[in-house]
Amino acid sequence: MAHFIKLDELVSEPNRLTYHFSSSLDVFNKKSFFVEYEDSNRGPVESIHTIPFAAAMAPVSWATGAKLVMPSLDENYAESLERASRYLERWFSKKWSFQAPISAPLVRNSFTPTRHAMLFSGGLDSLVTYLCHRDKNPLLFTVFGADIPLSHQKFIAACRQRFDDFAYKENVSIHYIFTDVREIFNLQRLKPYAENWYGTVSHGLLLSSLTAPASYDVVQTLLMASCSHPPDCRYPCGSEKELVEAIHWGGTGVKNDNHHLSRSEKIRVFFKKNERFYPYLRVCWMQFESFNCGRCEKCLRTICELLLNNVDPALCNFRIDNSTLPRLKRKILSRYNIFFRGEGALDFWRSIRKDIRMDEIENRYGARDFFQWFAGFDKVDKRQNPFLLHVSSWVICLRSWAGQVKNTLKGIAYEFFDHRGIFMRQPGR
Repeated sequence: MAHFIKLDELVSEPNRLTYHFSSSLDVFNKKSFFVEYEDSNRGPVESIHTIPFAAAMAPVSWATGAKLVMPSLDENYAESLERASRYLERWFSKKWSFQAPISAPLVRNSFTPTRHAMLFSGGLDSLVTYLCHRDKNPLLFTVFGADIPLSHQKFIAACRQRFDDFAYKENVSIHYIFTDVREIFNLQRLKPYAENWYGTVSHGLLLSSLTAPASYDVVQTLLMASCSHPPDCRYPCGSEKELVEAIHWGGTGVKNDNHHLSRSEKIRVFFKKNERFYPYLRVCWMQFESFNCGRCEKCLRTICELLLNNVDPALCNFRIDNSTLPRLKRKILSRYNIFFRGEGALDFWRSIRKDIRMDEIENRYGARDFFQWFAGFDKVDKRQNPFLLHVSSWVICLRSWAGQVKNTLKGIAYEFFDHRGIFMRQPGR
């Protein structure tokens, strides 16, 4: 029997869309997800409301050959998916089917929106995109449930407080979107198709699509910050310019912003001279307790990018002292493959190394000693050994699994003793 993914029921409420589907595939953890808006989703336009489902499922259909069946779909978006698939086909043609069609009546919608909007996360790329287009007074859309799981309500509340403050001071509107769509995928079973499904395949399609039901008659241009990969990168990215700029629905088009700038250049040209934006910077996705952990690869990379441009990371939500850079050096030397985890991460560090100008760097936190060493560390210019990279990936998976087991056992122990009144119940539990 041919494989299929079918949208069985779309429940449309004023502030919430719920998608119930069936499938013959074994790559799903559950068969429903929701998208919730604090504002109205602007009316029951089915062919627009199916866009988030199409965005989530189309890549799975291309990979597996499963037929994708929906009650209707915006005609422009269907054309977008066809163009987006061509980008992914260049990277995954040997692994993916790319054979199954989308089965849905197509609807030509006619809207005349006029506003600009952008996906806003508080990350470096996101803040710079806002800086570049603030004269357009863009609507801000922040998605919770993508990089921050909905279970981390305390951290979401802290983010909202910070983002609300940003929007208030900038006199712009911010709209929050909540979704559990990432929870439906069994990422382990998707690994044969893509090692990092969200990063290399789906996040550009998925995040942009979530804004459609809430903005289709208002937003003409949706800005998505570039990931700052080099133009000649040798790996796929789910928000690459070619992919996301293929996306449009109704009268809305998506624009990939500042694709030509590296992260260091974004800091030097835009971020550095806007000190009031420093307290809003959040780049970390390895934990959900503080804005930036200051220990993971992305945090340490951003710290280096800031120091390279003489911006104090302590002003940008990073914990840093004179031991931070020596620890980073030891980590790079002793755990090279585990720390960098692939060519994508290495490209960012290659960019840092290329931008080092020793005569311009202030010696904050021992930056001059570190960059003097890193400027001569030419190992980063070499491609990683695929076998060692595979081994390091397994080490990381085992560590992650061990951490999950540890947290689960701690939770069980807490519930066991708490039930007996040995521990005092935590506030909010």
